[in-house]
Amino acid sequence: MFIVLMILFFASRIFIIIQSGQAGVYYRLFNGGTVTDYYFGEGIHVIPPWNKVYIYDVRLQEESRLLTVLTKDGLTVEAEVSFRYSPNVHTLGILHKFIGPDYAKKVVTPEVEADSRNIISSYDLEQLYDTDRRVIQQMISDSVLTDINNQVILDTLLREEGRDKTYILFQDIFIKNISLPKKVAEGIEDKIVAEQELLTYTYILETERREAERKRIEAVGIDSFQSISRISILKWRGLEVTRALGESPNTKLVIMGTDESLPIILNGEVTENDTNK
Repeated sequence: MFIVLMILFFASRIFIIIQSGQAGVYYRLFNGGTVTDYYFGEGIHVIPPWNKVYIYDVRLQEESRLLTVLTKDGLTVEAEVSFRYSPNVHTLGILHKFIGPDYAKKVVTPEVEADSRNIISSYDLEQLYDTDRRVIQQMISDSVLTDINNQVILDTLLREEGRDKTYILFQDIFIKNISLPKKVAEGIEDKIVAEQELLTYTYILETERREAERKRIEAVGIDSFQSISRISILKWRGLEVTRALGESPNTKLVIMGTDESLPIILNGEVTENDTNK
């Protein structure tokens, strides 16, 4: 009965349940402390009540940060970055022993913020907008992954044990937004508007230039026509108008006559103008 009562009393410390997406680090009070060469997987585990299991969430986790960054040309921008990471279960004991459950606060977030600032600050404002954002994201991601897993103490321990030196799996980082101070943003907008207006004026000038060239060519053609045919362009236009009026279904009577003997059009019929009339 005493043993049964003891088991019931210490049941929560004896029977350890690891839920889905979790892993446990085993701590032995009388036999070396934290066990770093294996971890408890999902399911139920039985341990002595004086030992303990520290449970970690090993699923993919995501965090966001709003960073204030000084660009290469001395302007302040706000960058919203989102990053995803998870602990490496195979080195979870090392992570727990030397960093602890708040490893994200101690290691991941500071590295993300520091590397993001360093890389973004190496660009000037124009480059930030012209450069493909995926390039910047990949540079930050590679830098963070290298810096996180190159902590001196952990790197030395893992290398001595001949084990995987990656203890945090950094997946990727996204730059959701880069915003400018209000005055800077307004200045950029004014510049873009001015550039568009300049393009519009350039287009108008080019259109007028082409129209002037067209009129010049037309004038040359008219002059050549008059020189060759010896017919005034005004007379030629008059003939065209007279013909158009004569062919119009609404025309009842058109009388045309000058000293140059333009024809008389009566009811759509063309007759020879009598110069004596």
